[in-house]
Amino acid sequence: MMRHIIPMLISAAMYVGFRHYCCRDRVDKKLWMEALYFSLLVSVVMYFYQNTYGYEYFDTTFGNTCPPGHIKVDDPINLNQQTCKPDPRGKALLKSPPEK
Repeated sequence: MMRHIIPMLISAAMYVGFRHYCCRDRVDKKLWMEALYFSLLVSVVMYFYQNTYGYEYFDTTFGNTCPPGHIKVDDPINLNQQTCKPDPRGKALLKSPPEK
C-alpha cells in the first residue's frame, strides 16, 4: 500500500508546483485537494492500464521461459514472436513450484 501512496504524493506536489509557478495559482487547501484527487485518479487509471495492457516484454530477460506468474502469449505488436504477460488466473501462481 505504501508503494502506491508515495508516488501519489509526489505527483500531487508536482501538480501544485506546476500550477503555482506556471499558472500563477495561489497555493491553498483547495489546490492541494485538487492535486490529491488528480493523483488518485491517475494512479487508478495507471493501475488498471498496467494490469490490462501494460505488461513487460520478458523474452530478452528470461529466454524461452516466462517468470513465475506469467504466461506466454502472441506479441500484440509483432505477431512473429511471443512474449510473457501476467497470468489472468491470479497471483496464486507467483510462488515457484516446490522442487522435487
